[in-house]
Amino acid sequence: MKTFIPVSIIIISLWMINACSYRKLPPKEFNEQLKMSHGILIDVRTPLEYNSGYISEAVNMNIQSDHFSFQLDSLDKSKSYFIYCGIGKRSAKAALMMEEKGFKNVFELKGGLAEWKKENYPVSKKTTPF
Repeated sequence: MKTFIPVSIIIISLWMINACSYRKLPPKEFNEQLKMSHGILIDVRTPLEYNSGYISEAVNMNIQSDHFSFQLDSLDKSKSYFIYCGIGKRSAKAALMMEEKGFKNVFELKGGLAEWKKENYPVSKKTTPF
């Protein structure tokens, strides 16, 4: 009976991992998959955070906004989406929301923009005219 509990925990854990329809990818795989699929890149941080540095071509959809869920509802669920935030907490929440709404091709940047920068991938910044 002692071996039953650990084995059952492993089986349940593997089932839960496979039950997620979104994939968490490290920066290199995230970048490669994004380029191959021509997916839509979404930064779920606040506009202030986004303006301080973002991955080129990213659309800002603030997960903390009251309108975030409605913004998700307006997206085409058949397309591929690449989600990131600062360190991965908000993007995980966004990816889970998308999964619950029926999105099938959602990829999350593991470690967020912090990991992206650590791996020396480029970051763009908004420039404001003087």
